[in-house]
Amino acid sequence: MILGLFVAFFFAYASYNYVYMDFINGIREQVDEIRVSYGDGVLIGVTFFLFTYIVPFLYLNRHRKRQPLELWEMYSAKSMSIATMGALGLTLLIGFVYKKIEVKHLSSSGYEYSHTKENHRALGFDTDIYVLTE
Repeated sequence: MILGLFVAFFFAYASYNYVYMDFINGIREQVDEIRVSYGDGVLIGVTFFLFTYIVPFLYLNRHRKRQPLELWEMYSAKSMSIATMGALGLTLLIGFVYKKIEVKHLSSSGYEYSHTKENHRALGFDTDIYVLTE
């Protein structure tokens, strides 16, 4: 499960560098166009839930070397299903709220909506393109 912790740290690094800092640096440097998607916030939500699963898992199994306990072995299937659906809903909500915050920040920084680039892949999110007004 230590590998899972490294995966979570990679997601945190990717979220910070390629979602948050890319957005902030794009506004700071006044680039011509900025892409905004729900996927940015979903990546942040997935990172959050990776940490909220992996850290309790590592704490729970700190003395169990041979047969680690999974969290779903401790709780019933019903409670784990409810928790999973809640986490999925919260992840999508984080994506929606993050996109709204990005759009509000873009409009206050002099950007306006240009068009939407559709994404027809499985689990693909459409991307809104915002351009700098002169």
